[in-house]
Amino acid sequence: MKYVNSVSLENPFEVAVAAVQEAFAAQGFGVLTTVDVQKTLREKIGKDIEPYLILGICNPTIADQVLSLDPEVGTMLPCGVAIRWDGQRTQVHVLDPTVIDELDPSGQLHAPASEAGRRIGLAVASLRDAQAAAIAGS
Repeated sequence: MKYVNSVSLENPFEVAVAAVQEAFAAQGFGVLTTVDVQKTLREKIGKDIEPYLILGICNPTIADQVLSLDPEVGTMLPCGVAIRWDGQRTQVHVLDPTVIDELDPSGQLHAPASEAGRRIGLAVASLRDAQAAAIAGS
């Protein structure tokens, strides 16, 4: 099972981060946490890497549904979005929440996990479409 939904963007890192936040906001996700991996590694172990952020995103309605069904699912929230500069492009990788299905033998989390996965897919598709439109327009 593929556990991430990914897109590669031509946008500079800072522009891509804003685009990612907008795409997920359009699907009802807010950013709960931001981890600056580049800064953390530099401060903690003295290692310099390319820009790398991890956003913890959450759709409150879906989170409420899954937590009402199984409070232990909180260990998998919020959904992680890794945004990194690879030296040429900005790479975006989002955890696919449908992996919860693999861990839930009861099947009760299938519907909200699928809805979250659908919305994440739409957000990633909108980034991909915007990228294609920008390339076609240049």
